[in-house]
Amino acid sequence: ERPKSVAATLYPGKRTYRSLRYISDKSHRFRFLLPPGGHRLDVQGTGLEWRRGIPINVPQGSEPFDVGTFDLKMSTLARLVGQPAPELSIDEWVGEPPARSLEALRGRPVLLCFWQKNAAPTRRLKEILEFQRRTQDTPVELLVVSFAEVDGLDGLQQYLRGFGADSVKRAGLPLDLDEWPFAVGIDRPVSPARRNEWGGDRPLGEMERVYEPMGSTTVLIDEHGRVVAVRHVNHAVFEKTLEELTFSRWKKFVDPKKFAEAGIVLRVTNAMPDEGSKYDWQSAEIVAFIKNDSDSSFVDRIYVAHDGLNEGIPSSECTVYLVPLRHENRSRLKLLGGGAETGVSHVKP
Repeated sequence: ERPKSVAATLYPGKRTYRSLRYISDKSHRFRFLLPPGGHRLDVQGTGLEWRRGIPINVPQGSEPFDVGTFDLKMSTLARLVGQPAPELSIDEWVGEPPARSLEALRGRPVLLCFWQKNAAPTRRLKEILEFQRRTQDTPVELLVVSFAEVDGLDGLQQYLRGFGADSVKRAGLPLDLDEWPFAVGIDRPVSPARRNEWGGDRPLGEMERVYEPMGSTTVLIDEHGRVVAVRHVNHAVFEKTLEELTFSRWKKFVDPKKFAEAGIVLRVTNAMPDEGSKYDWQSAEIVAFIKNDSDSSFVDRIYVAHDGLNEGIPSSECTVYLVPLRHENRSRLKLLGGGAETGVSHVKP
């Protein structure tokens, strides 16, 4: 089966910090214009293993030439879809998880979130917070697993209070892991600390070895303990499956026609004006994420600009439907309706 997307990243010459990145959604063929010398090529695709460090040597005065075809194998996560999910290997937890094994969660769907502290940490923590709100009061249980660390949870906590403090604050989380709204487990090390591709030293973890999550990844496991979707392997299938599992709680609050049209559906409350800004902004607290088919990440509220003559979002709890804003504007979204049909111009996460 042909992957939906393939990316080729070329590192010209010896300056490995500079790269040329091309993404193909159709032909999966790439053409580069390169000076003479040695170069390095990395190739990856949706649900595929990476091929790293492919050498390309361009002779002086050479004519265009074909470097060949590279076959990419399915990634471990892609092969796990439809198979029993490997068991947890967690010795340390901060907070109390819904259970300490997948076996104990049989009969309930599980959202397994891998978290790598130095892989887009702010965005990833916002995603996990969104998942936590989407699964709250639903049959889906949330498990968050951090990659293995040299000093275990003590090392992770030290990182969050030091170098990672800004990322944690931007995600809207406290610096103390004990105060996070979800439990965090740390993968059990199975090897000594080793130098990784980002220049850091840390051990390989048991779950990382078995799942091979390639950074921060989210895996959806059904009530029978089978992997049914992986977010970065097939985003559409993942979102549709998660939506079906969490939608029942909010069904009575949703307009089916608007739900189908919107890219993001939120349940919000407590809208309050933010005085002194260029627009008459309202700050609306997010109660629940009902649907999110976009790349937008949220923390705990949205900010809505309206004309000041109408109510905008009411102070009582309501459902809002968001769609992309299709004209030149810094905000990426606009309100479709749902308690805010009049007087609203645009939204910022």
